[in-house]
Amino acid sequence: MSGRVLGMFGVSLWCSNARVLGHHLEKVLGLPLVARRGLDEGANDVATSVLQAGRSFLMCSSALDPSSERGRCIAQHVARRGDSVGNVALAVDNVDAVFERATSAGGISLQEPATSCDERGEVHTAVVRYGWLRCQAVHDVFLANLRAAVCLCSLILYSFLRVRYSGFSVHFAQIGRKRSPLSELEHTLVDARGFAGPYMPGYLPVRPGAGAPSGLGNIDHLAVAVEQGQLHVWREWYRDAFGFGRAATSSIEDEHGLDVMGQSSGLRTISVRAGAACFVIVEPIDCDAKSQISEFLSFHRGSGVQHIALSSDRITESVRFMRRQGMNFIPVPETYYERRRREFAGHPVQDLMRDLEDSKVLVDVEGTHGDYLLQTFSHPLGDRPTLFFEVISRVGASGFGAGNIKALFESVEEMQRRRESAQNERRARDGQDTPVNELKAMHS
Repeated sequence: MSGRVLGMFGVSLWCSNARVLGHHLEKVLGLPLVARRGLDEGANDVATSVLQAGRSFLMCSSALDPSSERGRCIAQHVARRGDSVGNVALAVDNVDAVFERATSAGGISLQEPATSCDERGEVHTAVVRYGWLRCQAVHDVFLANLRAAVCLCSLILYSFLRVRYSGFSVHFAQIGRKRSPLSELEHTLVDARGFAGPYMPGYLPVRPGAGAPSGLGNIDHLAVAVEQGQLHVWREWYRDAFGFGRAATSSIEDEHGLDVMGQSSGLRTISVRAGAACFVIVEPIDCDAKSQISEFLSFHRGSGVQHIALSSDRITESVRFMRRQGMNFIPVPETYYERRRREFAGHPVQDLMRDLEDSKVLVDVEGTHGDYLLQTFSHPLGDRPTLFFEVISRVGASGFGAGNIKALFESVEEMQRRRESAQNERRARDGQDTPVNELKAMHS
């Protein structure tokens, strides 16, 4: 068997408190908590709460022992990036074959193929991450020497700047630590077809078989934000390592991707698919203002999963449920639905427009056969403007709502302006210069 990706097995959110985040997501997303592993189940390094989303899972993991290898990895990730996705699990039909393909394509092995089992069956897994050099040993030696050289140069430059610009703060702490894009995002390969339990061996079942009162189902796709110029690097990595092919965001997307512009910022996107697993890869493009992708990269301290899209067959009911549970969604521009009514005149989706407007759900039409897509986006999960959720419903549509991205941009840009205004007001009260004034002062 050559080895194929079958779909999305799950997404692991690394956080400061797995039990608390798990219960929060259970409440606001309406997904059942089906399994748990912590001190009571014999774990001594990492605690995990598992929620089921259709045939896929959301796993919340936190460090029990930050001095352990796995605990340290999660604790450092959370300290640097906040609560965010640290691992994406792909369901495969042959772990050994896919692992061999991924490592041959430059992937770095974090866990070689292994089998775990209990009385309910067995699960085969392996873990890899992107590696921009094919040889791990060469990678480590090169990176160690590069860090040493850059840190020495940074120290010399820092000393010079301290003398030249008194009071001017320069942060070199992370210089020399920058890795290849997404290098810290892990990919677990999972074959759980021989397991009859709710999740994995070693996990305590909590409420297996419970339904989702919100109506949310499978993970439809993940959006991955990468540094500018890295879009095609990552498309090629998913193609070479896991066999992903292109999955057009819209009919106007070409092999170079699709450019989408808001009022003052923009992004370039391209999508890839293997089986039922799909990634939408996005990068910022040069604009006058800082885009939502640039803001994500800044607060996340690098590339990563920007949002998780969950499917729903009854999206307006799902959104209403989530709002009642405390989930906030981005506002929709006032003219959006009036414009959509004109654009989609005569389309079957017109019959839903009133309900969509009441629920603030976005709509996009594909082709000429009555296909359409409904979607909405939550506010960020935490304090940083990073990870958020999308709720999506498809009626024959296979794209990702390219026609709605402009509306999303307008809403996000407005929230960005509010945050920037609040920060500038705080700096003014504290007697600090704004970033623009700091730069002007430096060059004067």
